[in-house]
Amino acid sequence: MLALLCDFVSYQSYLSSVVRFSNWCSNDFLHLNVSKTKEMCIDFRRNRTVISPIVINGEPVEQVDSFKYLGVILDEKNSFTKHVTAVKKKSQQRLHVLQKLRAFYVDPLLHLRLYRLLKISHVSAKIIGLPTPKFSEIIDHAMLKKARVVATESDHPLSTFFHVLPVSKEIPLYKM
Repeated sequence: MLALLCDFVSYQSYLSSVVRFSNWCSNDFLHLNVSKTKEMCIDFRRNRTVISPIVINGEPVEQVDSFKYLGVILDEKNSFTKHVTAVKKKSQQRLHVLQKLRAFYVDPLLHLRLYRLLKISHVSAKIIGLPTPKFSEIIDHAMLKKARVVATESDHPLSTFFHVLPVSKEIPLYKM
């Protein structure tokens, strides 16, 4: 649960909405697992006070200062420093392997396979000495790949709109 507090009225509104939600769940036979529920308050008030944890079904909800939602780490100060730090750390761990392999003069083919495995395109491509693809090339490749699937699978809903044109094998074109 996430609360954005600006004044006392917003805090009271937050508490009443939690009670309404809890009542709605119990009326519709839904069980709230309070042990898995977290509460984080982003307080924009000038005089921040200690906020007591909300209670659902007689159990207090754990208050946290940050949590991960859809891959993004949110924190109570509404800054993304924890998220940026985590992403930076993760990318440095992945790139460290490529840097060590390059330092030990490992076969470039192994670099390429590891590069594809790690999926860190631009930075890792520069480390192992590959040219970075242009965005338009990536889009064109993805569109052609999808068009091939649509044209070759007769049961695909869009297959009637695609017809393979007779051209060279190197440059397959599709008529839409």
